[in-house]
Amino acid sequence: MLPLRSLLPHALSRRGVHTHTLPKALPASVMEVVNATVPAVAGNLDKIVRTFYPRMFKNHPEVKAFFNMTNQMHGRQPQALANAVVDAVGHLNNLAGMKHGLLVMGHKHCALGVLPEHYQIVHDEFLGATAEVLGAAVTPQVAAAWSAVLMHIAKACIDVEAQLYEEASARPGNWDARTTKKFKIVKAVTETETVRSLYLRPADGSPAPNYTPGQYITLHVNPTSEPLLAPRHYTISAPGHINGCVRISVRRPRDLNSGKNIGCVAEWLHTAPLGAEIPVRPPFGLFTRDYLFPPQASSEVYITGGIGVTTAAAMMPLAYAAGCRVGHIHVGRSPDRHAFQELRANTHYCRYHYDGGDPSRFLNFSTVLGELRDAGFDRNTRFMVCGVPGQMTAAIKALRAAGVNEAHIHHEAFGPAVKMN
Repeated sequence: MLPLRSLLPHALSRRGVHTHTLPKALPASVMEVVNATVPAVAGNLDKIVRTFYPRMFKNHPEVKAFFNMTNQMHGRQPQALANAVVDAVGHLNNLAGMKHGLLVMGHKHCALGVLPEHYQIVHDEFLGATAEVLGAAVTPQVAAAWSAVLMHIAKACIDVEAQLYEEASARPGNWDARTTKKFKIVKAVTETETVRSLYLRPADGSPAPNYTPGQYITLHVNPTSEPLLAPRHYTISAPGHINGCVRISVRRPRDLNSGKNIGCVAEWLHTAPLGAEIPVRPPFGLFTRDYLFPPQASSEVYITGGIGVTTAAAMMPLAYAAGCRVGHIHVGRSPDRHAFQELRANTHYCRYHYDGGDPSRFLNFSTVLGELRDAGFDRNTRFMVCGVPGQMTAAIKALRAAGVNEAHIHHEAFGPAVKMN
């Protein structure tokens, strides 16, 4: 097999992808090669993405700082990349058709501090992984065509992210959104035995950043001996600033078998003292009422699981205050682990279900949907679903089976984006 660089004599400018000018549509000659080779790439996509990540981490270990290794081990990140590749290839000459996907990915990338030069690494290593898996099938012509595809997608992502960085940097506080700022823990509240809320304020005395309820901030905490540890995203768990602070609420995860605490960052945040300073990136995220719901939305239901309740804590009070009919369905292991039960006061329908971690006691969402109809929630109701994938899948299946308009169902998973089939 030829070395990757010999396969790309003209396709890739070493100046970097951020300076490369791309046409709005790929040339017909490129599309002809891509369309002819899509079956081979798609049929081996799982192998390609699982080859890609080890290659990239070996050749560019610095990018490990962008990735949660737990998601790598469980296969969630490779699957998310495979889904993104399939989606992008299907919209190559109409990237506007995947505008929402580009925005979601852009918000996540900006929250991590991804910059244009990082796309050069992805380009090189993805092509290298493709050549490694497909072997002689990756001719110079094939490599050049797929290089153009990757550059085309990268340029679209970079443009979106540049605008997001610019918008975030324009908020009050003189904060370049491409950088971190130190925040100080000024207050801590134990919500439950497994949830601790931290009230954070900029250490330099500048105002706390404005945000849209439902967005998250990113904390760069590394309590380990590892040189690189991925930052963690935490939803801002309040509709607005509280005494000049942003509030996050952190669950202390436990191993279901041993009962031991796991999660080094969450564990540190549960024991961090007042006054501790944490590097933070600005608020980002699209799982918000402002983005997902039309202004005239009159009824909303929040379906949450576990610490997904933080999204309801951020948005439900505003919906209730605006005169919306609000419902809240929450699934958890037990009442003593359920934070923010006071949200019940901001609802017209409320159902809290505790299953003790036993799948046989899982909530029957079909029954709940009947109760919602009886409580006056009509066919125009919007649903926000946030929790672990198993809970979300069950809820979304029930919503679809009940005939809820697909456009009225919105969901957010913890970690990489997953498809809810």
